[in-house]
Amino acid sequence: MGIWEAFFYFLLFTVLEFKQVIKTFNRGAMDLVKALDQVDLTLKAGDFVVVLGANGSGKSTLLNCLSGRLSLDAGEIWFDDRAIHQLAEYERSKWFGRVFQDPLQGTSPQLSVVENFRLAAVRTQAKTMRIGLDASFRERVAKYIAKLNMGLENKLDTPISLLSGGQRQALSLLMMTMDEVRVLLLDEPTAALDPRTSKKIMEITSNIIRDNQLTAMLVTHNMKDALKYGNRLILMSEGKIVRDISGQEKENLLPEDLLTWFE
Repeated sequence: MGIWEAFFYFLLFTVLEFKQVIKTFNRGAMDLVKALDQVDLTLKAGDFVVVLGANGSGKSTLLNCLSGRLSLDAGEIWFDDRAIHQLAEYERSKWFGRVFQDPLQGTSPQLSVVENFRLAAVRTQAKTMRIGLDASFRERVAKYIAKLNMGLENKLDTPISLLSGGQRQALSLLMMTMDEVRVLLLDEPTAALDPRTSKKIMEITSNIIRDNQLTAMLVTHNMKDALKYGNRLILMSEGKIVRDISGQEKENLLPEDLLTWFE
């Protein structure tokens, strides 16, 4: 198989599939919430899917069920032709990397930059008392961080708590790709950042997804980001996927189109 044939095969390969997924909260109570209502969704390898929806539409629940943070009430989730919906979150972490809205969630504040990277590199392996920060690992991390063009390669021994939110979020994105994850889950990763930093983080995110040939899902409320990034856009409402567009149709979308959807 030639390079281009392999590339197109990669793009056509189904990597993720939600089958009739249901997730409810407050079952048996008057205020029952059906966060996911018989969701069917298929992602091809290399898809970069932007997820839009009003608060409470099921966006974050979708990521939580995929990552294993939440269990399903019904339905199945498949990854690479294997059922994963009954696996624990830590068992799925070798495939899925996640970046949260709060930069504090993606790092250990009491540890240095390089120590955080070491933990990320072994997060799916058996842990020992030794972190193992040898010279070769430090050099590897420094070269990796230098790609950000933020000067953080010179702050390997700085406690990560002393960095800005944008710096921490950028490092979180890099750390999620330290051990060759396949899917990147982004839950409003720029919501807590100022507009300038948010723009920088989204550019970094897009580059990481492209350079590592990742499949990705981005939950966002930012209309500009929803139009600019990803090859596919889905809209959720009351636990259902009500729109799913890609290709030229997505490229032709205008901001007023998205506003109409919400109206």
